[in-house]
Amino acid sequence: MQSEGARRRLQGLIDRAWRSLPRVADGTGEFDDWGTYARATVARCAYLGESVLLLGDRPLDGEVVARSLFEHVITFAWVAVDPSEHLAIWVGDDIRSRKVFLEENERKFKFEGLDDDTKADFARLASRLPSVADRARVADEHWLGVFKGIFEGRSSLSALYSIGYRGYSASVHPTALGLGPFLTGTIDRRVTVGRPLFHPRRCPFAECTSALTALLYVSGEALKWPEEGKVAEIWRKSPAKSD
Repeated sequence: MQSEGARRRLQGLIDRAWRSLPRVADGTGEFDDWGTYARATVARCAYLGESVLLLGDRPLDGEVVARSLFEHVITFAWVAVDPSEHLAIWVGDDIRSRKVFLEENERKFKFEGLDDDTKADFARLASRLPSVADRARVADEHWLGVFKGIFEGRSSLSALYSIGYRGYSASVHPTALGLGPFLTGTIDRRVTVGRPLFHPRRCPFAECTSALTALLYVSGEALKWPEEGKVAEIWRKSPAKSD
């Protein structure tokens, strides 16, 4: 069985996220609005979690999707520490990235460039996010004081960064570790290349469960949904010892 307890918890957290999302809510609809950003991020993370479950028999690809989930959760927890300041930095980093992208296309491929007024606006609004590791550290320092016993040790966002975000980078990029599962060594210096074989417990269900738990706890505190007890109930129904 592929990490059945973790799979059930992950499904429960995904279901809770979708049930918690208000379909109609006050907000500007722009991503510099905290309510808009937060609700969209919770939905995006639930969607990523569903993709991880669908890739249960393809754990290498599941790790690629999980890594994106971890970055979304860490960034959300960091923004939620101080939305009035951190959200503007997040938006500014997106603007900076788009500015770089457009300028590269203009320079390398002669695409139409930005007009002077737009360039000035981009330069004024651009900023740079702290590293993912620093976002995780700042979020841990804040949320550990809010949720005692959570966001420390292997349950911390820094651990999620080290074990998941950094650990799964080999599955995302063209690395030797990423190619290794497709090679099978044989005698006489011959190598067979083919479909990979994985231990069933390689599926990143447990790590994704930790990520979505953190997301929903922070959402519950910052947005008042879901209720903290609703998240804890999922763990009571399917405790870790059932794995």
